[in-house]
Amino acid sequence: MAAAAAAADAPSESIFTRASNLLNYKLYQATTDPDAARFADEQNAARKRQEEEAAAAAKKEADAAQKAETQAENLKKAEYSTGTFIGQIVKYTIMSFTIFIFVLFAVYTGHLAANDAIGRTYWYRILYFIYGCIFCIFVAPYYLIQYFRGHSVKSYAILPIREGEVPRGIEGFFLSLVSFIPDSDSNGAKTIWDASVRAASA
Repeated sequence: MAAAAAAADAPSESIFTRASNLLNYKLYQATTDPDAARFADEQNAARKRQEEEAAAAAKKEADAAQKAETQAENLKKAEYSTGTFIGQIVKYTIMSFTIFIFVLFAVYTGHLAANDAIGRTYWYRILYFIYGCIFCIFVAPYYLIQYFRGHSVKSYAILPIREGEVPRGIEGFFLSLVSFIPDSDSNGAKTIWDASVRAASA
């Protein structure tokens, strides 16, 4: 009985063995067939060409978009717009006028501070002028309050640091900005200042 079972299994094993050998042979034949290798190489080359063409097309499209954007920007810059031109003129005119007014305001406030120190030495007047210009926003209200209280500041010069007459001509014009002629008010203020200095030194 054992011999019969062995005889029955023998054809079955030989069939599986032959099928396995046939499959291995076909696989070997497919992997070693020159036509199959050439076909695989052609497929890989075709795929690589497609990828390169797709990359080149994408780069070309990106370059075209960048070029169109640059042309649009250049065209916009090159276009002449009367409204924009007038707007820029108005803008810079208002800005320049505002700066000019503020500078005049600062100089006038420094002028008030320097003339308020007419009794002191000219170094004090220079320092007061600088202080009044820099802190004009705070100094101006002080002198405005003094004005309403009846204590206005007498104006001698924009920056009174030189005593005496001024010559004629351009030189005289510029000297008049810093020159003044002493009067009773300036002399009285100087006397009060000298007395306060002597009192502080004593």
